[in-house]
Amino acid sequence: MATFTVLDQAEEDKLHATRLLGIEERPYKRVSKRLLAPTTPITSFLSRPSPSNDDAEAADQNEHFLQSLARFREDIILDFAAFESSIARIQFLRAANTRERERYAAEKLKIEQTANDVRENLGQLRVQLDEAQKTLAVRKTYDVLAEKITRDEKLKVTRAEQHANIEKLRSEIEELERESGELKSAWSERREQLQNLMGEGMRLRRIIRDEKEPDAETDHHGDEDGEDGERERDGLSNMGTPRPMDDAPTPRPSALRGSGALTPRSHVPEGGTPGPTGDEDVNMDGGAMEAVPTENVVAAGDVDKPANEHRDDMDTS
Repeated sequence: MATFTVLDQAEEDKLHATRLLGIEERPYKRVSKRLLAPTTPITSFLSRPSPSNDDAEAADQNEHFLQSLARFREDIILDFAAFESSIARIQFLRAANTRERERYAAEKLKIEQTANDVRENLGQLRVQLDEAQKTLAVRKTYDVLAEKITRDEKLKVTRAEQHANIEKLRSEIEELERESGELKSAWSERREQLQNLMGEGMRLRRIIRDEKEPDAETDHHGDEDGEDGERERDGLSNMGTPRPMDDAPTPRPSALRGSGALTPRSHVPEGGTPGPTGDEDVNMDGGAMEAVPTENVVAAGDVDKPANEHRDDMDTS
């Protein structure tokens, strides 16, 4: 069985040029053959002999010529009518072919546009398919996790209970944050109070020792020295405290008992009113240290203590 294949453009054009040539040229050939044939009345009329004297024979020839001329006229009219219809048919076919070509071109553009739309739609659908596959994979993972959760008896908690637990945890977090803020404020207040207390203690110690107030430049160094002193105090440092020599005897209270070093002395002239007596600090060697005026101790009355309590504070410091 013969197979049909698509022809090339040149073969298709050649087929269009020769497909109806044998049929379309038939009316033209009939007209040309009828007009140019040697048996036509015109040719026979031109080739007839000269008229003779016989009138009857001439009349018969003339009658025969007129009859053949009438038949020729009818035949040629029919042939031209067929030729005219053939020309009209060719014109109609040409117009129809032109319209068909235009329609084919429009259809081609429409088909190409549809093909482009389909191609773009396929690309979008492919992207959606990839996203759907990823979503499906995630959902399958979630299904596996959900199945593990639902199988565990301990994890079978309703959604309402979960929401209640979440709200409870949120309230606990807010409470902890509030407590943290309160603790921060309390620690800051305590730190400020401790700093104020340390400052008052340093000022009281300076008043007791009759020291000058440090200026602004030495405050910073004083703070550093205070920190170093605290470290030394933590390490049981006794720098500045008199220590007995290796070969010195241990001082006895009896050695100081008769010296009068611990007896307060009055420097008030005769007839005068005795004033406040200054206290004296005695070192370990038996000598008396510089006396601190009692009025300076009383001047430290920022804290309401008697003089003997100030003395105890001084000795312990």
